[in-house]
Amino acid sequence: MLFVATVIRFSVLLKRGKYQKGSKRDELRAKFETKTYIPAVIIGSTGLVFIIQFTVRTLNLVISKRLS
Repeated sequence: MLFVATVIRFSVLLKRGKYQKGSKRDELRAKFETKTYIPAVIIGSTGLVFIIQFTVRTLNLVISKRLS
């Protein structure tokens, strides 16, 4: 539902010309695209997920061996 509302809002703003070159939204988008940390966050969070998975699986193995 949120995705549909976002698509509708974006298409309306696009038709009204809010994203044309030189507009405030264009400048804001350009600034965000040049100073974004998204690639670093994606790489870091993926590594964190792998570390957490490894830790949980290892601890689960250790705990199950102690209980047996």
